[in-house]
Amino acid sequence: METPFREWSPSVHYAQTQTMPRGRLPKRRLYDFELLYVSHGEAATEMNGQRYVLQEGQLIFLSAGVYHQNEIVSRPNAQFIGIHFDFFDDLDIQTEEDMVVNEERVQLNKFSVEAIASAFSPFSVDPVYTPPLACVQLMEQLVYEFTNR
Repeated sequence: METPFREWSPSVHYAQTQTMPRGRLPKRRLYDFELLYVSHGEAATEMNGQRYVLQEGQLIFLSAGVYHQNEIVSRPNAQFIGIHFDFFDDLDIQTEEDMVVNEERVQLNKFSVEAIASAFSPFSVDPVYTPPLACVQLMEQLVYEFTNR
């Protein structure tokens, strides 16, 4: 949905670091959006028929409602920062089931909408980014604040 920046009102639902062992995670969809940043190691994500390889220092934007499957490629593991959010503070998140779709009980009215600004392409168009150090530090601060709320 095209919306001027000043009308965006993002809400963070989850912000944590994780260490995951090598291997594939189950295919899933989200009701919200996720920024998945690789802080150490290497990972890959299959989404929309494409495989995205993520090196240390890169992140992927995972869209609401889109099937994706993450894989930890590096041995013995990889470390991540995962941040779940929506753009318009339109979701009530209480549990993981409010973020990750249970395919046996899909709630179609819960899928978040991506904010789009006329100044640049939607984040979902080219979902892999290499954020600058200042952005990584803000993500780390967000994890700290979320953990210590």
